[in-house]
Amino acid sequence: VRLCQPDSLHICDGTEKENTKILNFLESEGVIKPLTKYENCWLAKTDPKDVARVESRTVIVTEDQRDTIPVTAPRVKGQLGNWMNPKTFQEAVDDRFPGCMKGRTMY
Repeated sequence: VRLCQPDSLHICDGTEKENTKILNFLESEGVIKPLTKYENCWLAKTDPKDVARVESRTVIVTEDQRDTIPVTAPRVKGQLGNWMNPKTFQEAVDDRFPGCMKGRTMY
């Protein structure tokens, strides 16, 4: 919350009342649509510009690189993913996301 600086914070309580309220809000905003053939089934689509789920942009964070991907020779890019240690990852997050939730509610 300190990093993202949302205008408000909503702690979900998991009640049916809250679920209904959130679903109604998302539907009214056009974020989800009911799939009427099935009970309590909703369609939510992401904007293709919002996602970067490709291997070249996926990072695995662990203390030891050998826990996740094969280690390559220095300056040789591996083919099976990208690794980052927790300290470097936290620095990247702190650098990229300050204020990213301003004007929005964080759930």
